[in-house]
Amino acid sequence: NDGKLFLPPGTVPQSGSYSMPIKINVFKTDPTFLYGPSLALTINRVSITSVFMYGHLTSLSTGPILKQTLVPLLGSRYHRSIDRFDSDSTIGYRAHDAVRIFLGFKYQGYRYLEGINYFTITPGMEGVYHSRGRATMDSFGPGLGAGFTIPLHRNLFLLNTLSASFLFGSEKYRVKRHIVFTINPIGYFIPQGQFSGEKFYSITGNGSLALAYYIEKAGLTLALGFRYQAQFYL
Repeated sequence: NDGKLFLPPGTVPQSGSYSMPIKINVFKTDPTFLYGPSLALTINRVSITSVFMYGHLTSLSTGPILKQTLVPLLGSRYHRSIDRFDSDSTIGYRAHDAVRIFLGFKYQGYRYLEGINYFTITPGMEGVYHSRGRATMDSFGPGLGAGFTIPLHRNLFLLNTLSASFLFGSEKYRVKRHIVFTINPIGYFIPQGQFSGEKFYSITGNGSLALAYYIEKAGLTLALGFRYQAQFYL
């Protein structure tokens, strides 16, 4: 639920109940740059493009102890080091000087290195908990869209693209380190196979808008704009 409630590995009671979620603040991800190569090939009205981008992000959240904790001892800390991969490959056809339609393939991947620390004196679960895990998320699928080139004045143009993709995804979580210092060890154990593999689907929408100036003598286009992407998990 937007990262506010989740169950870190190793905190499931031996009864098998999942009734003890951690309530934390929203993960705030620091902004970063995405960078990578872009390739394009155009033959008459047909064009093939491929873009790959990579970025590294970090995020941090803090929060109280388990909701059932009677006396909070110290705040909790949840840290994520994130590698993000994003790739778009398309084949397009220029139906008009101002309109281009395209089909494509999109890949999106994340690698989370997550650290969790919290303290609890909940009756039956007194102790200190520390864990590090590695999450792998990959999604890919087809997409389609359209691009528009609107002339404004001589070599000045407005560029706009709109596209949508349907992605098939999978996720795995592997515990790399799990340490529990307990006063009462009865309430802790490491659940085997938790997050060993899950499937999910998502719809992704992309939109970009840029102002471009074509320098004819140099065969060079300068552009300034922005891109927005929204993803909805089904």
